Amino acid sequence: MKFTTIPNAFASWNESLLYTLSTESEEPQDATVEVYDAATNTLVGTKFLRAITSATFDIAPMLRRRMHITLPEVVTTTRLMSYNASAEIYLKVGELTSEHRIFVAAQLTSNTPCVVLSEQIDSRTLAPDECDMVGFVTTFSGCYARIRTYGKDSTTRNITFGSPGQYILTILSLTLGDCDQIEVEFCYSSTVFRKIEYSVKRNLKGARRIGWLNKDYAPEIYTFPMRKSILIKATRKHMESSIGRGAGEVEADGELKLISAYEPSAQLTALAKIVGSPAVWLMEGARRRNVDLITDRVILTPSDTLGFVEIDIRGAKEGEEL
Repeated sequence: MKFTTIPNAFASWNESLLYTLSTESEEPQDATVEVYDAATNTLVGTKFLRAITSATFDIAPMLRRRMHITLPEVVTTTRLMSYNASAEIYLKVGELTSEHRIFVAAQLTSNTPCVVLSEQIDSRTLAPDECDMVGFVTTFSGCYARIRTYGKDSTTRNITFGSPGQYILTILSLTLGDCDQIEVEFCYSSTVFRKIEYSVKRNLKGARRIGWLNKDYAPEIYTFPMRKSILIKATRKHMESSIGRGAGEVEADGELKLISAYEPSAQLTALAKIVGSPAVWLMEGARRRNVDLITDRVILTPSDTLGFVEIDIRGAKEGEEL
């Protein structure tokens, strides 16, 4: 037996991952395919192939059931983090073992050593007590982030990425000293693939920082500087009994409308994609709190000038204040 086709390295487990197995025999045979996680050598799943001479099968559904994106509840420092977005996989059929492949959540369109997955523009703001999370894929060992700070504390540090895969870099302003500007460069050797710049300044009163997962399952975080209104919805329950109808408990939900800053079209497009995100949360300093996104569509008017986006959110739990 042999594998005649296997997926490309760094293919996405959100798409098909097709293998073709040949028995190298004219007589049909049964085959049991075992899928393993190379990091732990644990069994991910099993595929039973009946009476085949050659068969093509998809292992992506097995990985999607196993992969659960796990973001930190609290960001405590500036560092590299794995968040269960990639896995190194191999297959076994009897004594036959396939080549190892790393599969990622992102759908890559570039084969460069380091691909930053953020869809937002690279000029950003960050309050002194806030954090950012930037998702990326490395396809080579030896990629690194160069972090420079400017201000009273002007420093440079490198964070080296280990094994290839999909990761996040957490950036916590408090751990980078007294600075008013931060630059983060994603590099391999002497090549800079992307640079993100942060202006460190305090938020307006009432600003809310919202996070979400983009189409590549990479975190995005943005500060909405304005709250437009707060809507309280209350539903009063009633109870029927033999002596009549009486008042029961009251359920209340608070909804909050947030307005972005005036932004260029590239940033507005990135913000509009929040409506399709599988997860949305509120950042309170460096701590995450899940919220429900009520907005189901954002209308963007093509323009060469600046514009803004509005979204509505509410607490994930009844009665939560935002």
